[in-house]
Amino acid sequence: MDARLDVKSLAAEIAAIIDEGRDDHRMIRRGNEVRIITAEVIPAANKQTTTGRRRRFVAAIEPLLAQCGWCRRAAGSHLIFERRPDGPKDARFAPPATGC
Repeated sequence: MDARLDVKSLAAEIAAIIDEGRDDHRMIRRGNEVRIITAEVIPAANKQTTTGRRRRFVAAIEPLLAQCGWCRRAAGSHLIFERRPDGPKDARFAPPATGC
């Protein structure tokens, strides 16, 4: 059995990279959207373990990015976020997320 992965710290790291606009091999940027390549962030292991880790990662990163003015775009199994036009520039002053 694989050890439990700390997805909260991983989500915080990825969210910071996205919000700061830095380049990273784990994501693809196009204009005001970014696609997280989950296979690069959460490598494959046992199917059930990988599925659980990726599900927990998504649950952890969505609210972090929402605070920074990003919202998830429906794109099937792809994890794509786009910056809201009225998104806050500084996460410390972000209003609670209400959706896109």
